[in-house]
Amino acid sequence: MRHSLARPVPLPHARGVSAPPKPENQHYIPQFLLRQFGHGQGHGHVWVCDKATGRVMKRSVKRSASAPDFYAVNYPDRGRDVELEHVFGRLETIAAPLLKALAVLPPGAHDVGTEARGLLAGWLALSHSRVPSTIDSTMAMAKWTVAVETDMLLRNPERYRERARATGDTHSDAEIEAQRLVHLREHEDRNLVVEPAPETGLTALGMAVDHVRPILADMRWDIFRRGRFPWFVLGDQPVTTARPPDLSPLRGAGFATPGVEVYAPLSPEALLVGTHEPHDGSIRVFAPDERPGRPSLAHDWSLRPNLSAFGNAPGEVFGRSAGDLEAIRLSLASEARTSHPQITVRGMPAEWIRYVPEGMVVETIDPPWTDEGSG
Repeated sequence: MRHSLARPVPLPHARGVSAPPKPENQHYIPQFLLRQFGHGQGHGHVWVCDKATGRVMKRSVKRSASAPDFYAVNYPDRGRDVELEHVFGRLETIAAPLLKALAVLPPGAHDVGTEARGLLAGWLALSHSRVPSTIDSTMAMAKWTVAVETDMLLRNPERYRERARATGDTHSDAEIEAQRLVHLREHEDRNLVVEPAPETGLTALGMAVDHVRPILADMRWDIFRRGRFPWFVLGDQPVTTARPPDLSPLRGAGFATPGVEVYAPLSPEALLVGTHEPHDGSIRVFAPDERPGRPSLAHDWSLRPNLSAFGNAPGEVFGRSAGDLEAIRLSLASEARTSHPQITVRGMPAEWIRYVPEGMVVETIDPPWTDEGSG
């Protein structure tokens, strides 16, 4: 699976110049969480389903859900910065004991306290946004936005001339216009590419803390336990949302949508479920296979969160056994078993289509008057 949009590009180095630092293998799903779904001595291996090929294989936790220098940023002026990976390391040290404790809580209501609830909400918000699908989507949209803004500037002679004058350009109007036409042709041919700032793909992390964390902190949280096959599985989007059954298909569903359910698997035996139902601040743990009292999880209720984990995973799904992964994969329609682009743009002007980066899909929308039978 390839996630190229948010990755730093190694720069060539001349003879006599020191080589760049060796890339670090950085995990976007922490190893302690993957080991919860692992097996073998020390739970050092996990079963993985590659959605692109349908292949189910065993792989070491150390080499799963990771990429070289995933959180590193290569700044033109100050080089490689890996501080974000160190920040996540410190956060994982704090959060791991809480998440492991939640996964084995006995049935009943448990008062976790305001501080622990805030830590849990922050962890879930960052877990949703620190993965390739979110970071790459943010970078893809930024690349497209910058390209479109550049296109709009180069197609507007007056604005281009005003901006040139504002930056101290003393050439004649005719010379500036000739320069604009040259740059426009280069931009259309993609020989002139204006890139977003190197850290742009990571801006979703700040948004998660600022906007998503408070929503999650106010939700009701329950833990449903599983005592039999199929067990819970974990996707490479480890926190997913399930649409309310009565929500219009024309509307999107996010964390703040009334009736939405948030799923965060903690282990093959424990699933954390968030809702906007009233609560007293505690976390209730249901007995193994006790049926939740909500219509969305009324039948074999492990199926819906497992399908959500598999369906929302951009590339890979992790489980304790190959059987768990195959059971969920075969429960899906064939078209839902593979990866799909994360960003869809509708109604784009034709001249902007050439700027669409990898990972985006364009869908045209015909004007209503072109529909058959319209007046």
